[in-house]
Amino acid sequence: YNSSGAPLDSPNELEGIFVMDKSGNMYYQPNPEIGVFHHTSFLAGDEVISAGQLRVEKGKVTYLDNGSGHYKPEAVHHYQGIYNLIKSGADLSDAEVKFRQFIQK
Repeated sequence: YNSSGAPLDSPNELEGIFVMDKSGNMYYQPNPEIGVFHHTSFLAGDEVISAGQLRVEKGKVTYLDNGSGHYKPEAVHHYQGIYNLIKSGADLSDAEVKFRQFIQK
């Protein structure tokens, strides 16, 4: 749900971006402007427990990954985000969940 209580809906079946802060609060931008708005834009680069791409259709998560070039979240971070979503009542039973691997430097 969005901050007004309405079910989220990703426009045109595109993935938006999200981050989850250390308290488990999720921030979502369905149409980030490439080169202008990034995962780090939500919390001014502060630490997060999960980040990636998300697609929501009529309030139901249909796609979720850990694709964030800025945070480069590892699988453990993605699992933390999934756990927090389920704990918050999100239904991920039909969601396509992908794990991306980033090379840490």
